[in-house]
Amino acid sequence: MKSLFLKLVYALLVLMACSMPIQAQFLTNEIPTWEGIEKSPADIENDKELVRKSIELAGNRRTAVQYAVRLGWEQIGKGDPNHAIRRFNQAWLIDPKFPDIYWGFAIATHIRGDDLATVEKWLKVAMEAIGPNARLSTDYGRILGERSLSQRAKAKFEEALVLDPEYIPAHLGMIRVAQDLGDNDLEKKHQALHDDLTGRTQ
Repeated sequence: MKSLFLKLVYALLVLMACSMPIQAQFLTNEIPTWEGIEKSPADIENDKELVRKSIELAGNRRTAVQYAVRLGWEQIGKGDPNHAIRRFNQAWLIDPKFPDIYWGFAIATHIRGDDLATVEKWLKVAMEAIGPNARLSTDYGRILGERSLSQRAKAKFEEALVLDPEYIPAHLGMIRVAQDLGDNDLEKKHQALHDDLTGRTQ
């Protein structure tokens, strides 16, 4: 366990050091997957070195990409979507098939205030890669709700609750949507379900 911890610490240092001198990896307004940016030969070589060292220090590709994704989510938690996208981009270099990367892109671009079409593009990629997932559908609904698209948000929360009827965040989402729509019956229904579920855990 200690050896793995040290490898992850070293991998963090590699991710930071390898990205700093390269223009394409250090943008003021980070672009997921550097879409539309033509990388220089130096960028490409730096990318290869980042991937090589990350895998070497983490022990394998899966651990390396998981750690890079974790760093991205930590930056989202700190309210720094640009830094988060930078970490998700590095994860994408390590393994572009790792589905949580696209979920991260969606949340980070939403927090940053990118247009809805961009956010939904990444949400749809994530949903296709991950498959039915109550948490992801709930996040989708929350994003729509925060953008005043209450009816569409309601449909996503309903989708989440079909997948997991006891997923409390989806019930909370339905309560907020019901309030926005002025649907008192819907609000009462999900408030009661929420209270019953939370009461079981106390």
